Amino acid sequence: KMRTKYLSRAFMTATAVVALATGASTQTGAEEPATCMVVGQEVQRQAGMECPTDVLTTLRSHVFEYLVPKLDEKGYPVHNDEGAIEMEVREKRYTLMADLLEALGLKAAIDGGTVTVFAVSDDVLKPALDDFGELLMEDEGRRLVFAAMAKHVIDEPLYADWFRSANGQIWTLAGNWKSKTSPLHFYALQDPSRIEINSIPLKESDILASNGIVHTIDSPLVSLPMIETEG
Repeated sequence: KMRTKYLSRAFMTATAVVALATGASTQTGAEEPATCMVVGQEVQRQAGMECPTDVLTTLRSHVFEYLVPKLDEKGYPVHNDEGAIEMEVREKRYTLMADLLEALGLKAAIDGGTVTVFAVSDDVLKPALDDFGELLMEDEGRRLVFAAMAKHVIDEPLYADWFRSANGQIWTLAGNWKSKTSPLHFYALQDPSRIEINSIPLKESDILASNGIVHTIDSPLVSLPMIETEG
């Protein structure tokens, strides 16, 4: 009942945010549908509201922008005329996360229900791609990669407010109580703006898709499998 309460309250808030955030946009061409699918629920489409896409499409299109100090050729911060450090925009993308989930055969499970995905950025996953490519060529390697990536997907939609409600653990597509696979652990901290899953803080939360919710993180929730090298 506690989970249902938090999901219901968060869903109503989140769908209102979608409508407000997209209210200024305009659409041309074919007539817009009267409703949208938002986290597996059909909601009335408000004027100018852009319907969210499915989870994998959302991952491939989502961009997180952040500021970092601008550096000169020697790696020192650049200062403006007033002496303040100049900042520049960097981007994090999540295309590789979607590609891996699909390559591992998880697309059907994700598209077949409503899910929560903890998305790792491309810059974190890219160094492991060569190893993943080789691991996927053999059964044991594919099992290791599947177990690591499937642990980033929960087969129900969970908003940030639900994780804030208590400390606990939850199972993922990597396993369940019967399989004895270790669950994810989440923590409600004193700072209500911060949530940790397996000691990894959420970077962004409650990114809505038509069939689920995406939270972004800067590190994988488990150690990614790597190929052992000789010597």
